[in-house]
Amino acid sequence: MDIGITSNIECGAGCRFCPQPEFIKAYKETCETFIPRMTFGIFKTCVDKIPEDTVLCHGGFNEPFRHPRFIDFLEYASGQGYTQDIYTTLLGANEKDIDRLIEIKNIRAVTIHLPDQTGNFTYDPDEHYLNVVRKIHKSKINKCYVINNEGVPFHEFFNDKVFEILYNDISWVLHPIHDRAGNLKDPSLVNEEGKRKGIINCMRLKSGMLLPDGRVTLCCQDWKLRHILGNLLEKNYEELFLGEEFELVRGGTTDEMKDVLCRDCYASESFM
Repeated sequence: MDIGITSNIECGAGCRFCPQPEFIKAYKETCETFIPRMTFGIFKTCVDKIPEDTVLCHGGFNEPFRHPRFIDFLEYASGQGYTQDIYTTLLGANEKDIDRLIEIKNIRAVTIHLPDQTGNFTYDPDEHYLNVVRKIHKSKINKCYVINNEGVPFHEFFNDKVFEILYNDISWVLHPIHDRAGNLKDPSLVNEEGKRKGIINCMRLKSGMLLPDGRVTLCCQDWKLRHILGNLLEKNYEELFLGEEFELVRGGTTDEMKDVLCRDCYASESFM
């Protein structure tokens, strides 16, 4: 079991296949009080309600290192015994952050999304970024590198500067691009399978994504915040999956007439 954590609404990567502008718009329109960055108090209150066997996955609709207290969050959760994953571009990170990260226990894995040559991830690497990548690569942190789209090579900056550190003794994957559960309209990214039919299931159905203001939405693909399950500042964790919104989603896995996000999502499995 895991839960995603979006601690701020910033990123800066400008990825072609990311609907973050849709998330920011939905977040501003639906929040009672606009909180662009989760406070340490909100983080502590919410995390303390999450079962200890739940993996905390940092980096949902944002870049976690854009939050100035991100390492503080990691240190606190580690002290409470939580296992944690990090999904990051490393934008916003510095070498001191990596020094602190190396010392934190229970970091299960760090998945690092690197720039490519086709502009899917549009950031233009510089020497500062290279130094951060080099430091985390040389550490003993369990990590893997991701390039989005099959067959697309690393950004030429890495080919020229750090070829040897990225291709020797490395775990990396080519991740196919998809339309983020129908949240992107680019014809090249639209899910050709269309809406899922029949009975569907998804392993992420009870994951949830914690937002900066304490609300929890359905999952990491709910960029437009269609399914807000509740606010963890006001409810306990178990109540999030007993409420009306979650029941709507669960009902939609067997009833095609119910308009739920899962019908548009690549992660859902259809059993006709």
